[in-house]
Amino acid sequence: STFDTNFILRVEDETNITIRNITFQPISNTFQRCILFRNNAHNLTIDGCVFIGSANSEISADGKRSLIHCDQEELQNTFNPDSISIVNNHFEHGSIAIDLKFDGFNAHAEGMIISGNTCMDQLYTGINVQQCSGEIHHNTISTDAGFFFAGIRCFRFDQGSHVYANSIRIESTGGATGIEYSNNQDTFGNTIYNNMVYVHSEGDVYGIFVFNLWGTTIDHNSVVIEGGLAEQSAAF
Repeated sequence: STFDTNFILRVEDETNITIRNITFQPISNTFQRCILFRNNAHNLTIDGCVFIGSANSEISADGKRSLIHCDQEELQNTFNPDSISIVNNHFEHGSIAIDLKFDGFNAHAEGMIISGNTCMDQLYTGINVQQCSGEIHHNTISTDAGFFFAGIRCFRFDQGSHVYANSIRIESTGGATGIEYSNNQDTFGNTIYNNMVYVHSEGDVYGIFVFNLWGTTIDHNSVVIEGGLAEQSAAF
């Protein structure tokens, strides 16, 4: 496979598609995107599937091993998929379980739901979302294989978006962050609440790390950090 043809299943400009109860297991240790979707792939539901990547720790293979991937940002057009639901799936290994990079130059993706998923032993990130609005809730993320790991990473996840009731447990080398939430400027009504976060690493250790933040309420989270030096670590 090449980088552009790195997928088992691609959904592009198709609407009202449901992918349910399928097991995906790429055979390559480097090219491991199971589902790639882009452009006007509205009302896409991925429900009850199993995604098994490799435990390959090759750093250079990072972007090639996202198990579910949207590369709208790389295409740099505004045909963002809306109303995406990724629910009740099981992910093992790979670099990132759910990696959704929407285009934000002129429009956000709207109506995204990521819920009830189990993400185990990814290398870099459990859930990564960029330039969209919706909800991330009731996911379980755990790794003993992390390398500069982030459990949930959100960039411009705003316009009334919510991150809540997720359980995150991280053992990582190099550094780690439970929830990173950033750059939701000029927006209000966002919340981060009722998450349980445990992070252990010998590098920089952060439970909930936020910056460039507007209009966001953060409350009732349980955060425990261990391992990092005092001057480079914080629960919040």
